[in-house]
Formats: sequence, C-alpha cells, structure tokens
Amino acid sequence: MTILPFPNRKMDWRLQLTVLKQFHEELVRLTPREHEVFRLLCLGQTNKQVAAELSVSPRTIEVHRRNILFKVREPSITLAVAMAAQVSLLFALHDKDWLAMVEYNTEHV
Repeated sequence: MTILPFPNRKMDWRLQLTVLKQFHEELVRLTPREHEVFRLLCLGQTNKQVAAELSVSPRTIEVHRRNILFKVREPSITLAVAMAAQVSLLFALHDKDWLAMVEYNTEHV
C-alpha cells in the first residue's frame, strides 16, 4: 500500500481515513516484539540502537523491520512511521471514534 505522505490535499478525506484505518488494522497484526521494534524505530533509533536496547543482534532487527514493512505493506520505514504518526494523531484528537466515522462515511458516499 504505497501512499504519498499526508497531508495530500488532492486525496478525498474519506479515502485518507480509509487508508489510515487499513494501516491501523495492519499495525494490530504485528507481534508484540514487532510492535516494540517499530515503536523504537518510530522514535528515530537506528537498527543498532534498537538491537542494543533489546539485547539482540542488528540482523534480528533487520528481519523484524522487513517483516513489519511486509505486514503494513509499505516500501520504507519512513512511510510506515509517517502513517503511524497520522494514526496516533487521529487517536489523540478523536479517541477511537474516527474508526466508526470511516465506516459510516464510506457507506454513505
């Protein structure tokens, strides 16, 4: 799911919300370890820093990173982090109501 970083004013807001909902659903499927690795990568840590913090080899982090990108269907960690930031922002601003809003608005187009 390669997506341009938001805000993309040309993309309909309903489509943007739908894309973010799909990304959120894919994030939920990550294993607890992949969540931890992704969280640290989102904080800007390098593979080596994440490996040191989790007491594993950098190669293990590379494997987790590859699996994360595959599961969230993004070509780069930069795009995945950007999408995660937007999902986090929507949760912070609207609680979880935005997920219901996506379903309502896509059904009533």
